[in-house]
Amino acid sequence: MRTTKLNLGGTEYTLCFSARVVRDCTERYGDVNKVFDAMSEGEQHQQLDEVFWLLSRLMAAGERYDRHMGLNPPPALTFDDLYDTLDINDLTGLQTAVVNSVVSGQQQSVKARPKNSEATPGK
Repeated sequence: MRTTKLNLGGTEYTLCFSARVVRDCTERYGDVNKVFDAMSEGEQHQQLDEVFWLLSRLMAAGERYDRHMGLNPPPALTFDDLYDTLDINDLTGLQTAVVNSVVSGQQQSVKARPKNSEATPGK
């Protein structure tokens, strides 16, 4: 699962690029690959709208993921919460956080061990 952490106001939130977020992005943009364009095109208020929309989805997915993993995460901030607690000076850092969440884990790694611990590779 693609997850990253974001600290806002001293509270650490998990951002999770889950299948639900991919689906939401596909519905909104027509293609998940258009996410980055949406965050950087248009007027600043349009960029804020897109970053806050994406961030609210990533935070909600992160909260659900953490609960599933047995953790007790802080409540995710909503789109409106983000507008009420952040400002335009935060835009670049938030864009970076969203990008990191989306691209983290693109290099998949799988931890595996042989079923038979006595087995040796190549034999």
